[in-house]
Amino acid sequence: MSIDLTTFTSYISKFGIIIPTEILSAAELSIPLLKKDYKFHSIKFWGRLRGRLNDYFIIRGDFADYTQPSYFFYSLDGVEWAQLPVVSDELIQHLKDTGYDKNSQDMLTGDPSFLLKKVKKIKYNEDGEEEEEEEPEEEEEEEEEEEEQQPEEEEDEEEEEGAEKKPKRQKKPKKPKYRELDRISFICHTIDAECDVIPVRFVTLATHGRVVFNPAFVGLSPYQCHTLSSFGRKSMVVDTLKKNITHDVFIESQVETLDKEEPSCKWSVEFQEDSSIGIVSNNLWEGHKFFIIAGSRTFGMFYDGTGIYNIDFVFTF
Repeated sequence: MSIDLTTFTSYISKFGIIIPTEILSAAELSIPLLKKDYKFHSIKFWGRLRGRLNDYFIIRGDFADYTQPSYFFYSLDGVEWAQLPVVSDELIQHLKDTGYDKNSQDMLTGDPSFLLKKVKKIKYNEDGEEEEEEEPEEEEEEEEEEEEQQPEEEEDEEEEEGAEKKPKRQKKPKKPKYRELDRISFICHTIDAECDVIPVRFVTLATHGRVVFNPAFVGLSPYQCHTLSSFGRKSMVVDTLKKNITHDVFIESQVETLDKEEPSCKWSVEFQEDSSIGIVSNNLWEGHKFFIIAGSRTFGMFYDGTGIYNIDFVFTF
């Protein structure tokens, strides 16, 4: 359920996640305005992506119908929020070609306008010293430089002499330039798809194929709070409900709950008896935390990390 920002930050502080006071103070004033402008049902403080120069604070806007896509916004100061760009197939391919895909181990710079160029590969010589692998320059850049160097006076001389005009060489369409802002959007959407957890009974199928909050959901017992079979990724739960064409009561056995996902070490769960909080973590995305209060509808998710995928966890586990 949606909870106010002050209460939310008090919960995540139990995990050692502290948001600067000036960011929270500014966000408490700016977020309600954003919610009103976009007509969101709820806005969640999604997380923080840490960069070398600056940290990116991320919020997510949701509609009442969980089948509708969420919108992500980022801010550096908590005052001004800008919507993250759409993750297109072209962007995904560019990130793969330049080495900034899901498995990239390069930290964010903290500059949203940073241009994403191909990552230089490092190889080692016989002495074990690092050497940067030389890569040929892109043909497209060379062509652009040649075109800029050609003087415009030649065309004027040809027109005066009455010479036949030579057909101009067709320019190749310029490839779009992607920046760190695009990579941030890709990281947020990827982490959200793989880590956004909800109790399997939290939503239900409504009329016209809508997936909405289930009013019959009153919370989980302490035992259910530290059982992975009580939870599922939101995308999986919503998709399963949409396929349930009978519109009957939701059948939990149809959902791929967290305990069924591979690898088995992907998720971990614990329960703090003193505060009655269940905590679920995705070990492949270090910094992810999902919490739920036993016996209530209160739960939430937060990510506080570098956005780097832990590709070595399966082997170290």
